[in-house]
Amino acid sequence: MSRRHLAWSLVVVAALSTALCAPTTDRAWLPGDSHIHSHWSAGADRRRTPPTPIKGQDALYSTPRNAVMARQFGLRWMVTTDHGGPDHAKLNFMQAHRELTLSRELVPDLLQFYGMELNMPGMDHHTLIIPNADDEATVLREIESRFDANQDWALPPDPGRRSAEARRRALAHLQSLERLPVLFANHPSRSATGIGKYGLDEPWEIRENNDLASDVYRGMEGAPGHQASTLSADGSRRPGPPRGPPPGRGAYRNPNAPTFGGFDQMTAKVGGFWDSLLGEGRRFWVVASSDSHVHYTDPVRRGSDFWPGEFHKTYVLARPTYDDVLDGLRQGRVFAA
Repeated sequence: MSRRHLAWSLVVVAALSTALCAPTTDRAWLPGDSHIHSHWSAGADRRRTPPTPIKGQDALYSTPRNAVMARQFGLRWMVTTDHGGPDHAKLNFMQAHRELTLSRELVPDLLQFYGMELNMPGMDHHTLIIPNADDEATVLREIESRFDANQDWALPPDPGRRSAEARRRALAHLQSLERLPVLFANHPSRSATGIGKYGLDEPWEIRENNDLASDVYRGMEGAPGHQASTLSADGSRRPGPPRGPPPGRGAYRNPNAPTFGGFDQMTAKVGGFWDSLLGEGRRFWVVASSDSHVHYTDPVRRGSDFWPGEFHKTYVLARPTYDDVLDGLRQGRVFAA
């Protein structure tokens, strides 16, 4: 058996062994995607103060479009995870959430969580999933305003917003909320320089985060998105630049720190980081996502992504309710495929 197949088998076995110990009455395996961008992942025109958002600069599609495609590919739940940026908390609150409300009406058979891709202070991006409630927009606005590393538009940026202390304050706030969110590290080794030579996300930081917010900080992307980054629009292998290696799966561009069959090294390496966390008795899980921004066949702008559910799915053993799906993600009734 190859290392890749062995790693994948361990992912499935570990997830299933946890999930199958739980009561399964009226629960089913519900596929979903925890990392999806829309046109509210905006750019910023810094010629104005505060900067004016540039809708659709980073990702193209509306939330209803993403939801329709998610259902087309069999998903039962998804999370909107537009990234933060200069004054983005206002855009998220005033416009993105309004469109999400519309999308829930248009695609009622899909659970659509409100969340964001948090610019974690001192670390790489994280998926933040907010519990579904009447005050979800207000809850996220406060979190993003106070803790997203890129929310401030001052130049030069305030280094305090990107410090380890800011990260710790953010985790303390999340752990103190009445309704607890879930937080996952995204593409944790994308900034690595080699195997075991980590970048923005260090193993000690992930352990510390889990210690500080053990009910909230519950996992990472085992299989990151951007899995179509190696494909041309016709499905053939995308050529590399004139100088340098061709793009790697997951947009992991450093050939010394690639994914393993599409899985991040923190998950894929047998006896590696994720195995160590489980061996320590930590309740820490892995998910698979699309990180959808722009589809790889899009005629307007060449993308690196599959639609939500087209390639990766995260299955959660849950009833088809917001509360139980979120509980499944928190408790580890999941497997990634």
